Amino acid sequence: DMIKVDGHPLCDGTRNVCIPASDPDWPEDLVIQSLRDVGAIIIGTTVSTEGGVTPLGYNAWWDGPFNPYNIDYYCGGSSSGSAVAVAAGI
Repeated sequence: DMIKVDGHPLCDGTRNVCIPASDPDWPEDLVIQSLRDVGAIIIGTTVSTEGGVTPLGYNAWWDGPFNPYNIDYYCGGSSSGSAVAVAAGI
């Protein structure tokens, strides 16, 4: 949610500056292009905290990410979306 991936909106965890997935003025970020060049298959993006700066790992705008083992608990930290993807085995 903090770098541009083709086919996914870029929102930086907020609804105020969301760049649509199909916006031609925002090309895919170089790091994603580099990963694709060596054969990576991007299956999705994760929800980040607003601006990536809150310690709880919860995003009120996008309702998550949730702890995959118990949605009543926060997953914690600024890398919460990535942590949830790993914990869920994605």
